[in-house]
Amino acid sequence: MDKKTKSICVRILLLVLCMPCLVVFAELIVPAVWAAGGTSIPIMGQVYVPAPCVFNGGKNIEIDFGYVGVNNVNGIKYKTAIPITVKCTEPVNGTIKVAFMGKGAVDGSNALLTNIPDLGIQLSKDNKVIALNSMMVIDYKLPLQIFAVPVKINGGGPLTAGDFSASATFITRLE
Repeated sequence: MDKKTKSICVRILLLVLCMPCLVVFAELIVPAVWAAGGTSIPIMGQVYVPAPCVFNGGKNIEIDFGYVGVNNVNGIKYKTAIPITVKCTEPVNGTIKVAFMGKGAVDGSNALLTNIPDLGIQLSKDNKVIALNSMMVIDYKLPLQIFAVPVKINGGGPLTAGDFSASATFITRLE
């Protein structure tokens, strides 16, 4: 290992060890280094620091709406609480943001796409629709009360009977 490479390794190690606060996702881009012969060698990476909080014990969340009558889907009936627990092992210095990442039932829709035409799943918090793929601030000291409800989309035509499913990825960020 030449002197420049050792210097880069030391710089990266110092940056990792000297992080002043927790960051869940941080990009680290080290300036290009000139090697013998004038070749540019860009060095990039990502540093992940574990967050002090665990959501739902680190387990997947499954919601079973049970039997949903095709003529009873109105955005209110079948509203189901999503059991998300937050447990922080140490005080949080910063703001916790969360998002539900998923494909909308139609472009710009905040209802998750299901496998049944004209049926979506809408998420809400404090009786307000949650925007998919958008971060929102939460208070980790309070219970996280999120709800899901089946909704008609695309003009609310008649629904087809059958098993349905939708999925979203719950992500968190500490800022």
